[in-house]
Amino acid sequence: MSKSDTNKIPFALSAADTFLKMADAPYIQLSERYKARLAGGKEDLVSNPGQLSPLVSNVSFAIELLLKVLRIQDNSIAPRGHELLKLFAPLDVSIKESLDQRYVQHLSQVLNSGLAPDVLFNLTSVAPKIDTSPASTFKGALKNMNKAFEKWRYLYELEDLPSGILYFNFFESIAVVKSLQEEIANFKGQALVKFERK
Repeated sequence: MSKSDTNKIPFALSAADTFLKMADAPYIQLSERYKARLAGGKEDLVSNPGQLSPLVSNVSFAIELLLKVLRIQDNSIAPRGHELLKLFAPLDVSIKESLDQRYVQHLSQVLNSGLAPDVLFNLTSVAPKIDTSPASTFKGALKNMNKAFEKWRYLYELEDLPSGILYFNFFESIAVVKSLQEEIANFKGQALVKFERK
């Protein structure tokens, strides 16, 4: 890993942390509406996907940045682009296994948190055929949100959305973020980066 690459890590971590902080308030509001609906309230969680675009875009971009940091730590250069699976694929097998273990642990913690689990917008008149249960693996979660940043950021181009469905699982994203934060902080048994966000 070159010195110039390692110099990028603090900037990427700071940016990821800021994107996550910007997502906190909208997600808390969404979760409060979700809890009210569970208690019998009739208020919609959101009326259109544009209301969640900043939330999902910020979370997705933070995940992208955290994956790029891990790629730099793993002695490679993080490529440009937003596809999470492409960022994940070249990682060492031991890192992938560790992320999987961390993901399962964090997913089990968030499943009963009372937070809003997911959002689905069907922009067609056909009932969606989509599995909304959280992925059981880290890679599966990345697959589910692989191009979320592009889809949610460019909502004005929805006519280009082949399925007509926008879906995002917040439980997966929370477990992925926490797994990446821990893996980065404890990279290969060495605490190389102190990451403050809990």
